[in-house]
Amino acid sequence: MVARFAISVCLAFTLIGCDSGDSGGAEAPTSNVSEGSFISAPDSGCVSKQLTAADLNHMGPGAGIGGLVLDNNCNPLVNFKVLCCTDDSCVPTDTLEDGRFYMGGIMNEVPRKVRIVGVTHGYYDALVYLPVAGDELTIASKPIVLAPLADYAPLSADAGGDVTLAEGQLEVSVAPGSMKYPLGHFTEDLSAQRVGTELVGPFDTTPWDGIDGAMAYVFDPYDMKVEAPEDGADAIQIAFHAEDHAPPGAVYDLWAADTKDAHLSIAGTATVGEDGVIRTDAGNSISSLHTVVIVPQ
Repeated sequence: MVARFAISVCLAFTLIGCDSGDSGGAEAPTSNVSEGSFISAPDSGCVSKQLTAADLNHMGPGAGIGGLVLDNNCNPLVNFKVLCCTDDSCVPTDTLEDGRFYMGGIMNEVPRKVRIVGVTHGYYDALVYLPVAGDELTIASKPIVLAPLADYAPLSADAGGDVTLAEGQLEVSVAPGSMKYPLGHFTEDLSAQRVGTELVGPFDTTPWDGIDGAMAYVFDPYDMKVEAPEDGADAIQIAFHAEDHAPPGAVYDLWAADTKDAHLSIAGTATVGEDGVIRTDAGNSISSLHTVVIVPQ
């Protein structure tokens, strides 16, 4: 499985000389998740290891970005590809022996989408939003913690249909022709995992702050697009199975990450049914299937 996705990443990023055949010594992790449980991290998301400007030697001219990449046990992830992207191109670097990454000499002042390529090592890719300005150094606001990959399930792009993911915690229904697998993904299969919110982002917004009961899910392949069918029906519907849900009738705000600019945007609502299943309401606007978060209203 890992080798298959190493090929996918290389084809998608041939312009940056992908060398994902080298795992950097990282072993593909395993995970066991039951309904209501999720992949989390100690220390409230490894925050005690957060970098400061003193940890990175920023040299101008131009802006710089940096961050720390860890697994969900707060161990550094070494030799993971990091892609610093604008709308036009991506520039690569790699994580160091302590999990740090840094890139300097950024001259154009536009917000940066940063992708940590974890799939070649058995982890979900991370998506991070990092604005840059002037000659300043921007450090990711918290450690970037990657979750281990769960199993994949087949889902046809043309036929659509239903698929169960995240060890039974998610049911995803896709209209025929609405799902667009990314370039270089040779098989039509999908994976998802429930993670603690400390494993999400950092994005441009964190709607779960101060609110109990938020649930977050990450998906692979990266950059999966969802397009509404011509008849106006929902392209995708998601049912969330969790023991720790709000009472029947409660409404959650539905948020989804846009892989174009790493923004987390409201994409509709989801409601708890009498059976305890949380289902997305009609009219959702999920357009990218990378990170989905539901937050109690």
